Amino acid sequence: METETALSNGSSNRTFSGKHIPSVDPSIILHPNDIAAVPQLLESITTHGAALATSNSDETRLVLLESARALVVALEKPRETMIRHCWGEHGLFAVLKFGIDVGVWTQLGADHSPKSVAELAIATGVDKDFLARALKHAAAMGYIIETGHDEYRATNFVRALTLPIMAGGYGCFAGPGSTGGLTRAVYSLPAWLADNGHKSPPVRVLRVVSSSLLV
Repeated sequence: METETALSNGSSNRTFSGKHIPSVDPSIILHPNDIAAVPQLLESITTHGAALATSNSDETRLVLLESARALVVALEKPRETMIRHCWGEHGLFAVLKFGIDVGVWTQLGADHSPKSVAELAIATGVDKDFLARALKHAAAMGYIIETGHDEYRATNFVRALTLPIMAGGYGCFAGPGSTGGLTRAVYSLPAWLADNGHKSPPVRVLRVVSSSLLV
């Protein structure tokens, strides 16, 4: 069992199963996750980026994508990673699901031309000020393109959200109404594991949870 005692500098004294665990310097949150990996990742991106431009190989694209994602994580500071996990990505999911529900992505993705917040608000019946904030977050996360003040253009991803096979995934995780869907099951897992000796859930439990959240 782990115990923790807070220290005045923000670090902590921790023990696990009676053994002392060295405290972590709080300043670590202000340093990149893995700056030493950056040169090699940039080399990989340069190499595979050039290869993709001439080959259009999906295998090359996936290697490039993996390197690009690793570069972002390496450059991020732990504090930035935490903010992305806890605020950026949760907020993004809510915005994407909201946009599916009210038809924002259908309107924005109808063609490749930019559209203003004002015209999207009129087309969907959504409050203009709220829609402006929602679209600003989606753009900040890279899922739509900001082309001007309160003006946006759809990416291929947002246009794909007009397809039921894509939009349905968000409905599955959000669930009907305010049930939380599969998202509630995912976020409840740490508590369930703590209550059940941190053992892998039996298949029957997973089936029951999944079926109860999707009705």
